[in-house]
Amino acid sequence: MAHLNENNQLVGSLGNLIFRIVKGKVIVQTKPDYAKLKQTKATQKSATDFGRASTVTQKFNAGLQEIVQGYHSPDMYNRMRSKILQGMRTHTSLPLGEKNLWDGTPELLEGFEFNHESQYKDFSDLWVVNWQLDVENRVHFQQKAFVPKTHLHWLPFTGRLEVAYWIGAFHKKDYKPTQQHFIKFEVYPNYTEVPIQNFISDAFPTESLIIVAASLLYYKLDPVVGEILLNHKQCHPVRILKVMKT
Repeated sequence: MAHLNENNQLVGSLGNLIFRIVKGKVIVQTKPDYAKLKQTKATQKSATDFGRASTVTQKFNAGLQEIVQGYHSPDMYNRMRSKILQGMRTHTSLPLGEKNLWDGTPELLEGFEFNHESQYKDFSDLWVVNWQLDVENRVHFQQKAFVPKTHLHWLPFTGRLEVAYWIGAFHKKDYKPTQQHFIKFEVYPNYTEVPIQNFISDAFPTESLIIVAASLLYYKLDPVVGEILLNHKQCHPVRILKVMKT
């Protein structure tokens, strides 16, 4: 059944028509006649891989909501699923229908932006280096020294900013989120320089896919209600920085 979404856009189905949102625009298509469609074995196997990519995307999306908070582009899910499917297909020795991300190239997710309107790379010029995974499955990395006014984009009225690093583990077998760890540090606009920061995460389970995402959280001080978070749907930069296996 067709209905109006929160942006007064028509979505769903009406008669023989399907209304869906693609990159913020309403796209109208006719319903396919599945009775006339015949799938070959190859297309059936390809559909199996696509379904597996969709399942993994759902698990990642659920786990990452702690940092994404629903503030992402409308096409985020489809973009992530495409990246995951691409990573699955890089394992050429596995036949169609048996592709999986763990044996493929999950590192292709590195650099993934959750919000096209406020990409992390446009708001932050921070340099994160020396990624390591120790014998206890703790993630080590280093935030290089930086000048806030030079290396960060500041929203109007921002009193302070938090640089947040979210580290989450997803189980190899079913990609369910199993553990997460938030690391944050405060930055103020009057800082002349923020020194080198060294971080160590909690220990994560073995045979897990570790995803590290970064975000910027902007706050202003209101004399009546106190501190207010300025982030919203159109301005919430989040990016995947690193993907690794334990």
